[in-house]
Amino acid sequence: MKARKNPTLKQLVRRLRRPPDSPFDERFKVDPYWVLRLQKHPHSYAKRAFRDKLPIIREHTASSDLGEYACDAGELLLPAGSTWTEIEVEVRPELSEAAILTLKPRDAEYTVWDHDVRRFGVRVRKSGHMSYVVNYRIRYQKKLHKHTIGGVTEFSLEQAREVARDIRREARRGNDPIQQMREQAKGL
Repeated sequence: MKARKNPTLKQLVRRLRRPPDSPFDERFKVDPYWVLRLQKHPHSYAKRAFRDKLPIIREHTASSDLGEYACDAGELLLPAGSTWTEIEVEVRPELSEAAILTLKPRDAEYTVWDHDVRRFGVRVRKSGHMSYVVNYRIRYQKKLHKHTIGGVTEFSLEQAREVARDIRREARRGNDPIQQMREQAKGL
């Protein structure tokens, strides 16, 4: 496709999805995913970056207290007075009981996804309330269903994972797991 002076919105989106052409591309400064990729992190790690939070850029100068050469935090030997830039990116933690306790509310609701059970995670609301959620698709249907399992204080992580596995297993069989739960509750 020929480059245009006034590209359509669809063309702009497609351009942003392309990998940057050079290390001087602006996306390496403002997009946390591409910052991590420039630092040679694999895609599996870089996709966990919070993309709505800008990276923090810090400039450091090597002190001349030690004479002609100085050491930085990474123990690299640098000429005194030289500067270097560090870019920090916030990354979603791997889901564990300890990681759940450290999650903080932000300006917008967000979800930290689990690596053991697909489409299962902890949703953190602006108010600070955290709950386990699972997304599932019933067999032969296109609609993605979202179900809240319960609060973090009500279930342990392993209990919530087991409930999520059961829900996803029933959905793969072609049954609506939430409808079955409602029918069982009425029968009691």
